[in-house]
Amino acid sequence: MAYSSIFVGSIYPPEMLDSIIRENSHVDFAANTFQMGIVEGLTRFYDDFHIITSPVTSKYPISRKLCYGHKKLSLEFSGKSINVVFPGFINLPLIKLVTEFLRIKRNLKNLLKDGDTVYVYALHSPFLLAVYTLRKHISKVCVIIPDLPDYMSHNNGVFRRFMKRINKLIINKCLRSFQYDVLFSRYMEPELPLSGKKWITVEGMYQASILPKYKKEERKIILYSGIISSKYGVFDLIEAFGLINSDDFVLWLCGSCSEAEKNKLNSIKDSRIKYFGMLQKEEVRLLQVRATLLVNPRHSSEEFTKYSFPSKTMEYLASGTSTLMCKLPAIPEEYYEHLYFFDDESIEGYARKIVEICSMDPEMLRVRGEKAREFILKEKNCYSQAKRIFDMVEKVE
Repeated sequence: MAYSSIFVGSIYPPEMLDSIIRENSHVDFAANTFQMGIVEGLTRFYDDFHIITSPVTSKYPISRKLCYGHKKLSLEFSGKSINVVFPGFINLPLIKLVTEFLRIKRNLKNLLKDGDTVYVYALHSPFLLAVYTLRKHISKVCVIIPDLPDYMSHNNGVFRRFMKRINKLIINKCLRSFQYDVLFSRYMEPELPLSGKKWITVEGMYQASILPKYKKEERKIILYSGIISSKYGVFDLIEAFGLINSDDFVLWLCGSCSEAEKNKLNSIKDSRIKYFGMLQKEEVRLLQVRATLLVNPRHSSEEFTKYSFPSKTMEYLASGTSTLMCKLPAIPEEYYEHLYFFDDESIEGYARKIVEICSMDPEMLRVRGEKAREFILKEKNCYSQAKRIFDMVEKVE
């Protein structure tokens, strides 16, 4: 039997990524990595596969780009050339949402054929509404839910709260009309209208890659890669590192950063700390291999940690470098043996644990790191995770 599918999401085609970065826009690398993994896995099961993408960008004038025009591109997955449509949008608050919806709907309608399954990435209203308004022409819809919007913004102004309520009504109405869901965490279930629907949890997937060869340095290199934000505990990590009174320790940071928090970074007077800015995936991977310890300082006390599996967990473990983090609720227990956890989530506790792990036998750290990498490559690869999704959606019972 031949299967056909359309994926609606926010993938950054390589031809566009460099220009988006140069335009001073935020780039959601974690979401992009996961979506590329989903698509790589799903393309093995579908004979005909198309992508409609509308990447996340900073709004104008933070981003210097006001209007994005329609583009037709292609991506290579598993030896297949996949057609990609970027409908474009006007990059202004609210107007972007409307133009995204209208242009995605038009392009989706042009691509749809009888029997198509549509996958939607994230609870993004323009994506969901475009699919919802065409639902009578779609065989099956599966929504992949990495985060709950209620927990992804701390802006609590009156207008913002009103818009969030409207957004939630739209999301829930759309979700009730679709048949399948993929959740990143089991804690999402009570927060979503899943009654009578089929759903599974898939916390992530990893695209296999060849690790760059690099010998570990004598210095103890601590690395954080991701969004530089107080919300994610990064400045707690920086403060904890300041308590480590040794020139043998170095802290490397890379990832996107707001102007306000970039100013905070620039004000830190510690020559052992280096901020690399936003890097391409290959550059980040090289830093991860060079590092002694990879750290995710996100605190487990934050409510949103129940609903969001940090994608950097897989990325960190797949590097083969030891990984230290808080025991977040959304992390399945099968990961525990491959991770190191903070016993105490205070600033002092962070500092003590970093020193403790970096003082361990390097060979022991290497062996445990290799086992962690094997776990990710074998159990969390694109094929095995995508097969679980495909079987839920397409398997005839």
